Amino acid sequence: MTLARRHIAIWLPAFIAAAGVRASSPGFTEAGVQKLCGIAADLANVAGIGKAKLQQQKTELEAAINARATLALAALNAASGDEATIYAAAAEAAATCSRAAASQLEVLTNKAIAATRAAANAAGRLSGVIEILLQATNQNKNAGKCIVQGNSNTKTTKTTLAALGCPTTTDDDTEDKRLADLKNLKQTGFASLKNAETITSAGSGNGVCAFLTGSSNAATHMWDHGGGSANSATIGHGMLKLSFDNTDSSAKAETLKLDALGDWGSTDSTENGKLFKAIGALETTAVHSCGGNTQAAVKTFLQPQTLQAFLAPAYKKTGEQTAEKQATDAINKAANKATATADDLKTLLDKVDIPTLNNGEIATKPLKQLNYDVTGTAHLLSSLLQLKAKSETSTICPKFNPKEGGKSSTETAETCKAKGVSAKMKMDVGSKMGSAKLK
Repeated sequence: MTLARRHIAIWLPAFIAAAGVRASSPGFTEAGVQKLCGIAADLANVAGIGKAKLQQQKTELEAAINARATLALAALNAASGDEATIYAAAAEAAATCSRAAASQLEVLTNKAIAATRAAANAAGRLSGVIEILLQATNQNKNAGKCIVQGNSNTKTTKTTLAALGCPTTTDDDTEDKRLADLKNLKQTGFASLKNAETITSAGSGNGVCAFLTGSSNAATHMWDHGGGSANSATIGHGMLKLSFDNTDSSAKAETLKLDALGDWGSTDSTENGKLFKAIGALETTAVHSCGGNTQAAVKTFLQPQTLQAFLAPAYKKTGEQTAEKQATDAINKAANKATATADDLKTLLDKVDIPTLNNGEIATKPLKQLNYDVTGTAHLLSSLLQLKAKSETSTICPKFNPKEGGKSSTETAETCKAKGVSAKMKMDVGSKMGSAKLK
């Protein structure tokens, strides 16, 4: 070796160090990156939990609305005043439940928005870190390998965030999700982050990514290692800790232990604690139930205890007869039972004939035969027309004469019926749309 070359060999490393040229830092393992992407994907699916819960509440609200319409229609067409009273009370119970369901829908909407916003923020911040590493890997031909396969310096073959398992922007409809569908999010925290886990390559020749390379407070590098190994930074919504070192190959990244944040973040005041509080507020807020579907809702509102609460205010205590006792007696009388049950009342309701207006003609069918599908305008309109006709006919054909001191008149139910109380009616369409006439 010549003297000149000997001087170069001695001084070149010193010149390189003095110029701030340093070895590169480790790349991130593909498995570690995929774990973070899995968490981000679960967070993105919190929107699906919110959607599913709102859909459940909407279903309950619709059940109550339909039940109210059905029961009100039954009250108009009941065979007796006793039955009509029961159905009217049940309709009011349905209306009360529908108001509560609508109120709860608003509560759940607010909680769904808050949880989705918090989760989307966390997912975005986590995915953003992965995107930088992936783009750096894709952009470099051979040298830069910020995501590597295992503990090696072989770059990942994955070229998209989706391939790594991260959520991506989409205009598809949000799918319904339950907490049980998510692998990483549990009531107490991130189940997959049980311990601090290094997710940078420890293999030989691992200086393949400049992401963790630091300096001692120099503007030429992103991070400051402080001349040693004491400095660190936490990124990715507090899930990823970066530790810097003046020996670049010793720098590392590790996931933090975040599986014990308390019951929905109750014991944690960090960003992740707040995140879990928001998700937990959605998950633990119950849907207000009104029965689930029309028939189940109707039976719910025909429960004697429920009916009693709505009927009692209509009665006045008489002697030892409380309003509640009188309400119960009315329920039993309507069902013709010593102690009526919801099933008894439902059986009675099944038989109520509901009129239907079709092409100007009114025909009736039992409610059960109509499968409780009576929310259309035709049923209500024909019920009102039939009720009006009955009222007008009873005025013409009374069963008693009030002028004779309440004595029975010569008219009977049979003679009144013959005059048209139960006759079919026909709509007079055309210029007098909406009027009705007896055949």
